[in-house]
Amino acid sequence: MPAPLDLAGKRFGKLVVLYKLPTKGPRGLSLWHCRCDCGNEIDTRGVYLTERKRRSCGCLHAETMAKKRISYSDRRLRVIFHGMKQRCYDKNYQTYPRYGGRGIFICEEWKAIDDFRKWAYLNGYKDNLTIDRIDNDGPYSPKNCRWVTDAEQKRNTSRNRLYKGKPLVVWCEELGLIYQRVKHRVCNLNWPIEEALELKPHKGIRKPK
Repeated sequence: MPAPLDLAGKRFGKLVVLYKLPTKGPRGLSLWHCRCDCGNEIDTRGVYLTERKRRSCGCLHAETMAKKRISYSDRRLRVIFHGMKQRCYDKNYQTYPRYGGRGIFICEEWKAIDDFRKWAYLNGYKDNLTIDRIDNDGPYSPKNCRWVTDAEQKRNTSRNRLYKGKPLVVWCEELGLIYQRVKHRVCNLNWPIEEALELKPHKGIRKPK
């Protein structure tokens, strides 16, 4: 019968084995006390170490997930930055008339994606937020931009219709209606707002006799 392995002092990933515990784990397997490079100490089965199933106290997985989140955020910020450039400078882009066509531009500080990304991370960027200009007639710049939720963006947009002093999106939230559906009724089908909000029965289109 082979002698049991002595793992003390050996390194497995970010773990350094300190000593063997006197107690046994499930199924009589040896337990070893280890210190992780991050400073945490854990007890784990020797077989998990030798079969490379345990490489850290758990921080390695957290670091990997954090890198994935950063990678996703970087890609999303690149898409946002590219969208700003299209709206402001691409005359063939569908929303150019509402942006570059009426003088909206990107400030000199944000002409490089790295500068824009740095500002974003330092000023509240999260993956569920969108960029919003505080002054709808002002440029994309640090002083005129902020990160807001989609609902806040809908409230602030210049295309949002008001009814009795409240934006359409607020009415939809209060009445439990789907904003995009109501917006389609008003903007594309030309329904009166009261009918689009279902406050009055929709009369429909009368067919000629």
